[in-house]
Amino acid sequence: MRRILVVIDMQNDFIDGSLGTREAEAIVEKVKAKISAYPPDAVYATMDTHGKDYLNTQEGQNLPVAHCIKGTEGWKIRPDIAALLKDAKIYEKPTFGSTALAKDLKAAGDIEEIELVGLCTDICVASNALLLKAAMPEVKISVDASCCAGVTPEKHAAALETLRSCQINVTGSPKTEKLVKLSVVFDTHTGNTRQAAEWIAEGMDRAGAQVRCFTLDSVDMDYVRSSCGVVFGSPTYSALMTSDLRSWLQGNAQNLKLGGKLGGAFATQQYSHGGAELVIQSLLELELVYGMVCYSSGGAMGRPVIHIGPIGINGNKEAFSSLDNYREYFGIYGERFAKKAAELFG
Repeated sequence: MRRILVVIDMQNDFIDGSLGTREAEAIVEKVKAKISAYPPDAVYATMDTHGKDYLNTQEGQNLPVAHCIKGTEGWKIRPDIAALLKDAKIYEKPTFGSTALAKDLKAAGDIEEIELVGLCTDICVASNALLLKAAMPEVKISVDASCCAGVTPEKHAAALETLRSCQINVTGSPKTEKLVKLSVVFDTHTGNTRQAAEWIAEGMDRAGAQVRCFTLDSVDMDYVRSSCGVVFGSPTYSALMTSDLRSWLQGNAQNLKLGGKLGGAFATQQYSHGGAELVIQSLLELELVYGMVCYSSGGAMGRPVIHIGPIGINGNKEAFSSLDNYREYFGIYGERFAKKAAELFG
């Protein structure tokens, strides 16, 4: 069984030309080392290839920057990389993904893994990885993040998360480095708020944060003090946070040195109109009083829209609702919170 390398669009325009970036220039030596590690007959490559009418095409209207026009210097593969690809089969493609590449590799058979490197992570690398996965669902498809660069670092990171969701093996990513320390502190009476807190923590962990969850009677004060962000959570009682949480916050806020930390809030409730939004608002108001920088992904992060904080309904009182239905939202909120904390404090 063979391992195949596919080098995506390492062309001048994407490296230091009309669409070049510092991140693209930074991966050149790594890509060269990667190519050298494979037998010549196991290396394939693609080239973004457009005609002079590019600006009149659908892609050109959405991205009105002429690039990779066939025959131009910008279209050519960077010379030092081209020298390493002299024996590779190269596919010219007029769009993001190469169906011909996927077809040929599927027909070749006897493939254990296909690894992709190159540019840009969020467009052509992702498109080809997903095409190959669709054509060969039982073949391991991998992307070496250290040998890829996106249109922006943020889009690079977002593309890697999408690829992971689609069961593409992502290697070489700094994702596992715990860049920021976060805390989730909550009160719980029936276990629902504890579950929500753990889902938020899972999302934070996926985003690369170091995170711990604490009930009010188990808080590690030193850990929370050293955290750059804290999310507080409560069940809803008569449209209020629990009296225990309010008392605990009022008694410990100064000692926790909350001022300047990123703050967030979440709540659980028994009914769909139980008042959990008021609980979150009250928590955020207290956080402002304590000098925290309050976080809300709001509509800026797109769907799912979580305006002020996530809410879960446990389903004990309403048959149509189950707390498990909200797992994704709590996790996404945790990821977004951790990414913002890394942006501010990482």
